[in-house]
Amino acid sequence: MFFIFYTNLFYSATFFLLKNTSKSGNINYGEKMDISTEKLWLIEHLLKIQDEALLHRIKAFIEKMMGRKPGDDLEPMSLETFYSRIEDSEEALERGDVITQNELREEIKTWEKT
Repeated sequence: MFFIFYTNLFYSATFFLLKNTSKSGNINYGEKMDISTEKLWLIEHLLKIQDEALLHRIKAFIEKMMGRKPGDDLEPMSLETFYSRIEDSEEALERGDVITQNELREEIKTWEKT
């Protein structure tokens, strides 16, 4: 489903660009943008954003405006799975296979920004 959405989006964007790009390479949005043009403008600008935190804020805003709440996509788990995860976590703790919040913050700082 995700792939189909983006494939259709790609074809729509390509058609729009072919139809509305001048010989100089500039996109002509016209005097007043219709809804499709507005969406393409947003996509164009979203693709330029490199700040992951900003993208998360934009995503949260869109989900809020569409009536979705964070966690809506979570599935309930069985008690068996729940208890199994607790046991796995306790075993990891006993092995010392954990890091502190401060260590995690320092590790995150080293991650390459893409």
